[in-house]
Amino acid sequence: MGWRGYACSFYFVALILIASACSYSVQPVSTRALNVYSAYENKVPGNFVLVMDSSIRNVNREVTPASYICRAHRFPIAVGDSLAVSIKQTLESIFEQVREQGSAPPADQLNKLGFNGVILVRLDDFSPRIICNKGFMSGTCTANTDLSFGVTVRGPGGILASTAASGSKTADGDAGVYCGGGADVLSDSITRATRDALERVGERLSNSPKLREAGAQYTSSPVTQPPRNETGMPMQTQSANDQNTPAVSKASPSSVRLAGLFLTKGPIVSTPPQRFSAEFYDTGKAVAVLSGLRRLTGDFQSFAINESIGAKYSAQLIKPDSIRPQLGADAKGFAVFSDETGTKLECSYTFTKSTGRGQGVCADNQSNTYQIVFD
Repeated sequence: MGWRGYACSFYFVALILIASACSYSVQPVSTRALNVYSAYENKVPGNFVLVMDSSIRNVNREVTPASYICRAHRFPIAVGDSLAVSIKQTLESIFEQVREQGSAPPADQLNKLGFNGVILVRLDDFSPRIICNKGFMSGTCTANTDLSFGVTVRGPGGILASTAASGSKTADGDAGVYCGGGADVLSDSITRATRDALERVGERLSNSPKLREAGAQYTSSPVTQPPRNETGMPMQTQSANDQNTPAVSKASPSSVRLAGLFLTKGPIVSTPPQRFSAEFYDTGKAVAVLSGLRRLTGDFQSFAINESIGAKYSAQLIKPDSIRPQLGADAKGFAVFSDETGTKLECSYTFTKSTGRGQGVCADNQSNTYQIVFD
């Protein structure tokens, strides 16, 4: 057989491989939030019912690569069980007692049944994608997963906490024989995105003063509505009973303001922009989570709207007094973050004291610029 015969044979085999679609089941592993930043030493007190929406256990997708390579292959995904286990394990690490049930008890029956509230969890978005490319020796695949949860905690008197958190993670790997490795790459991406979203959910629930007050209402006297400080955040008051309690037995609570960091300029910018998170506590401390789960901690200070930030701080990455106040803003702030690997971040923003809402600009020493928006 001449070279033309070999070429035709190879071409015929290639056509068979391309035409014969294979199906590779994707099996994500369960994971709980590993890096939950909390201003409290203890878990959220109380006994809570966990109810997962049908969207959690019934989520199914079938993904086909968006690339020509491996396009004939299908990747069916059923993540219900692993997702439900991940959610429960995360909440068990946040709350003292969590009992999963298929439905929520009536609000007027919660006290009678010994529950402080009901945690309702739903899946708002689940969008896995994969592309594969031809390599020198073997193919490679890149998977990306966008995933978001909505969480509402209801007590006998109404909503105690309500939040939504998303995760978006990418994974790379070998395409394997006949593209079967793509299933492992997709699984890795889904697991990472799940952990990313659950860490944000965990942080917001763990740092909710209202949720902690509701959880402890049967073991301590009711807490009155706390006054607000100059940043518009509730300040924690101390009762006479608390003054007689050793500091080691009770964590020092604080309030938190949440902010989104939207990447608007840098080496890798997407449309819509990637969103990261930051949290500002009334203790003057703050934490930011950037790409790759880089956790930066720092301090912030608030100023009068006409006061000079530059007169007190020598900023290196931004011009803090150049931020133009939005309509209604009557205060401004400056924050400095860093981590153990040398990453630094500076933020300057304006806000309205009565609502705590505001926005501004952040920049890091990795050539990235962000818009910061307070929820």
